[in-house]
Amino acid sequence: MHLRREILILPNPWDVGTSRLLEHLGFEASATTSAGFAHSMGRPVGAVDRTTALRHAAAIAACTALPVSADLENCFADNPAGVKATIAAAIETGIVGCSIEDAPVAPKNRSMSSDSRWSSPPVVLNEIFGTWATELGLGTAQGVTEHG
Repeated sequence: MHLRREILILPNPWDVGTSRLLEHLGFEASATTSAGFAHSMGRPVGAVDRTTALRHAAAIAACTALPVSADLENCFADNPAGVKATIAAAIETGIVGCSIEDAPVAPKNRSMSSDSRWSSPPVVLNEIFGTWATELGLGTAQGVTEHG
């Protein structure tokens, strides 16, 4: 899906019902929304723990035939080992990709591909660094890095 000329639109279901609706409307894939999910439970952004977020991703992936990418915030970790643990647990949910974002400052050693065990993870990892770019004084840059 990433190697084509057409734009891939990833709508954000916040629950099983919206996931099924988006599939019915003809979308090719979807991506969970951490903010939408938190708000649907009456919680603020960032108030969902890793276990709850992974259960939510599993429920969304299980209810649809669409490929699902998960919004994993900052992977609920501040170091590469924690990020790897979250990605390993996320793979078990049935998702095909994930976004890693929402960190105030980019850790200097964030690369998963530097570890030979992760040179080709079985999911697409999208690193959204707009927040980091702003904190580092680089403006409002947007970008996606694919690993694998």
